[in-house]
Amino acid sequence: MKIKSLSPPERLEIYRVAIENTIGDPEVLPETERYGYGLERMNQLKVVLTNAQAAQQDQRANYGDQKAATKVVNTKRKIADDELDRLSTIAERAFKNDPALLHVLGVHKGPVSKKIGVWHSYSVQFYTQALDRDEIKQGFARFNVTEETLQNGLQLVNDALSAWNEREQKRGRAQQGTKERDVAIESIDNEMDDFLPMATLALKDKPQLRERLGLIES
Repeated sequence: MKIKSLSPPERLEIYRVAIENTIGDPEVLPETERYGYGLERMNQLKVVLTNAQAAQQDQRANYGDQKAATKVVNTKRKIADDELDRLSTIAERAFKNDPALLHVLGVHKGPVSKKIGVWHSYSVQFYTQALDRDEIKQGFARFNVTEETLQNGLQLVNDALSAWNEREQKRGRAQQGTKERDVAIESIDNEMDDFLPMATLALKDKPQLRERLGLIES
């Protein structure tokens, strides 16, 4: 198996075993030292590994945050959509004889775009027009839709937009974290491309010591 074909966490674990067991094994270290990998250089490798491990952990945490934020967006968007659908249905009955008011509210047949900007503009139009026009508020009142209900609906829409904006910030951090992780992984990959063959050569006639390092073909 080629190490480069493995996932970053799998590669890092292979590197960790090889580096830590070289440093900690008094039988192995003298052998690798003959090929330039004494204690000082091995500790330098460990620093590069530690940086890569930290970058990997940060990347996973950032994507975890993004995933959680996406769930929040979906939940808030659904709540806002459901309320808007309910009020739109009421509006169709309240203003069935006044298509001009339905037009002002933006109530129409067909789906609303799922793009957040279009959706938010459409939803805000519905609520702001309803709140600004007395004839619309009066029409809604006949079906027990109060001004407070409309204000709450508008707040649901704005909450969904705020959640989306927060998710986008976390998406950006996750993408940046992936770039930083990739750089750190490439750095340790390059170092281990040299070390693993040299360790294998140093322990060519000592398979038990190679096994302690978990050496595989790279």
